[in-house]
Amino acid sequence: MEETKNAEKFAASEPSKMKTSYQANFALGQIYFDDGRYADAVRLLEAAAQIDKESPEPYIEMAAVYRKQSRWTAAVKAAQKAIELDDEVSEAYYQLACALTRLRRTREALAALAKSVELDPNQADYMVEEADLKPLSSLRAFKKLIPAEPKQ
Repeated sequence: MEETKNAEKFAASEPSKMKTSYQANFALGQIYFDDGRYADAVRLLEAAAQIDKESPEPYIEMAAVYRKQSRWTAAVKAAQKAIELDDEVSEAYYQLACALTRLRRTREALAALAKSVELDPNQADYMVEEADLKPLSSLRAFKKLIPAEPKQ
């Protein structure tokens, strides 16, 4: 709560910076996302995306916001835009896989998830507990992405 108030004070006191600062818009967008202020978060993330047209990060964060709102198609589009900007960012594929799973596009979701894990094997640690991916958890292709437990 205190972080939000401080960030809002800064934003209000520096309107010219907010018009030109990618980092200020992105950071405040993340704070609003964490606070559940999704419409405000998207507005600021869109501003960040307009300021730095080459960064995939605002789109990845927008995909996460849309997932929280159960706006699966919007999440897919945001994740795809992030991938279009940088096809080496694991989190973009992860966000895409989660949204595609909710849309029951299983084959595409598994492909995106496999790419996510390929780019960052640590994603496998998160996917097991991810509610949006639960419908895939019993599938062999999903289980193959999870590293085997070391034998003792």
